[in-house]
Amino acid sequence: MKTPAWHQVEQDIRIGFAMVADLVWQITGADGRGEAAAKAVLGIDEAPGYLLADNLDDRDTLNSFDVENTEFFQVAKKAHRLVLPDQRLNDVDVSDNRLLTEQYLNYFIRAIPRDSVGAYDAPYLFQDPEGALQVLLAQYRAKLDLAEMVQELVTDSSSVIGVGFTPADVAALGQMNLRSVRNHFGPKGNKAIKSYVIGSSAERSDLVMGDPLDSLEWLAARRGFQPGGISQNWANKHLERLSSLEKAAAFAGVFAWCNSTTTEAAAQRLGWEPERFSRWVRSDVEKPGEAEKVASVIGLDPTAYVSTIERLLSD
Repeated sequence: MKTPAWHQVEQDIRIGFAMVADLVWQITGADGRGEAAAKAVLGIDEAPGYLLADNLDDRDTLNSFDVENTEFFQVAKKAHRLVLPDQRLNDVDVSDNRLLTEQYLNYFIRAIPRDSVGAYDAPYLFQDPEGALQVLLAQYRAKLDLAEMVQELVTDSSSVIGVGFTPADVAALGQMNLRSVRNHFGPKGNKAIKSYVIGSSAERSDLVMGDPLDSLEWLAARRGFQPGGISQNWANKHLERLSSLEKAAAFAGVFAWCNSTTTEAAAQRLGWEPERFSRWVRSDVEKPGEAEKVASVIGLDPTAYVSTIERLLSD
């Protein structure tokens, strides 16, 4: 489930517009009104044929559709920019993206007809979870979830360290196959990612969530995990806002993992076993003085981080 190139996303958007145009043409009738509606959807003066879906193998036909200034095209472009690895997690405006982009992108994708009366076999593009638009939406949602978790570590006063990530989220973040990711989830703690179920048999009992720290620790060792990282300046500036020892310890792990430092790499630099670093970021802080060493190897301000740990230990 690799991040699709923009040209793949754009091609599927153009195909989607053609299918919508076919729908309005068919639903209003094969007269002047139907044709006018179809041409208006595509922003063209002349339709290439009665069934537009019969002409979608022709790249020139696709490129003739004037869709660049449409809302669908723009929200997809914004989503694609955000999932790229140069977009830092601390810079993501989560609420704005959820309200103005995620909801619209999902709405537009779902609005594309799933059936076609033409010869072109396009419907699978918008149902297959590995289709360009579906992958983009999944990765966009997952990055928003991760950005929200990172930001709430320092803005939320509760001791909760995120609600976790679904297998689909982890697959999207790691650009991996969902089936292979599921194999690493388990409720008994004998898998890499400890999981739990939200809801009951009466409401969404199949919604499996993975522990947030387990998920990110596992993802950090995956080649496809390229979340954009967390700015060092932003992290150091917000250390004083960490509200609990649990969050302060976890913040070190999240910062390291999201910046491509695995548990194994951090532990090696510390002269620790990997299990010790894993325990440390889960609040097993044996000696406050260790905070300086941890901060130094992962790139946080040692003085500020030690001050934070000492403050929270004294509370």
